[in-house]
Amino acid sequence: MSFYDLMDELNSMADFATNCPDDQVDKDSIQRWQTLFGYTQAEALAKLESHRANHPQTQLSNSQWELIRADKQHQGHYKESYEHALYLLASNKPTHTTSSLTDTNTKESKAKYLLRMEGPLCTLPSIQTLASHDANTNSNPSPPIHLSKNENGTTTAWCLLAHTQKQTLLSNLAITHPHFTPFLVPYRVAERNLSSTSHHPTLGMESTLPHHRLCNDEAPSPAQGDYPVWYFFYGTLCDAEKIKSLTGDEEPVYRKARVRGGRLTMWEGKYMALVDGEGVVEGSAYLVRSQEEEDALRGYETDKYEVVRCVVEMVDGKRVKGLTFRFVG
Repeated sequence: MSFYDLMDELNSMADFATNCPDDQVDKDSIQRWQTLFGYTQAEALAKLESHRANHPQTQLSNSQWELIRADKQHQGHYKESYEHALYLLASNKPTHTTSSLTDTNTKESKAKYLLRMEGPLCTLPSIQTLASHDANTNSNPSPPIHLSKNENGTTTAWCLLAHTQKQTLLSNLAITHPHFTPFLVPYRVAERNLSSTSHHPTLGMESTLPHHRLCNDEAPSPAQGDYPVWYFFYGTLCDAEKIKSLTGDEEPVYRKARVRGGRLTMWEGKYMALVDGEGVVEGSAYLVRSQEEEDALRGYETDKYEVVRCVVEMVDGKRVKGLTFRFVG
């Protein structure tokens, strides 16, 4: 250890001795650690006493804490609790193997999951801490939260995680809360990822070809967040009762329509599927009014399909730029 390393260590120990709270653990601290880390009252008390009795490797100096204090307090932390969060992550650093890196393009690695927010995972900061490879959780985007209601009107909060976040969270939970089993369900919805710089994805079109590229002042349509938006339906979504059950639209209005650049096929012998082709497909046009309605439709179609652009031709001659569900398998 160099002279400067020794001085840094001594300064850190001095900070710890100066700023270490009284041995008496207050109720507010116990409750906060229960909320942040999902500990029982006894566990929170034991962890706090252990933290204060030992000089942790993750001890922050006052100057270090001041740099991040405002942001971490917004997440529910104070200096001690954030030091403990760093300790938990440092004690279980994930290792990056070659197999995990080469798997990034597989379908499994692109999967998403809904995590029910409860127990030690009842707050977004606690989930961020356990689901992140990086101890500095502030550098990671917050996972989206979804709310659902059951028949009794009880609201449940769900956090959407990527495959790698789920794996990291399970690994960290096995150490910090070995007796807690998180409730995870696959998030299988049709992907809507419309490019803002090209026509991709469009039914029956390879948007990278030169003659399909955008002009300088051209914007692809529909855009990612455009609502209302026309959809071309085929198969079961042409059934008004199905639309009622999915979107709540009591009087769904369809218009007979067709699209070009595709063909219909079947998968698993019973599900109709639209794929790229050179034909004309007959069906119905329906105006989706909001993202909420679209989310219900995407959930019904599942990740076996993706949302793609198309030109919807109404039987009365009207042509609109719309969307449809293309089978991806």
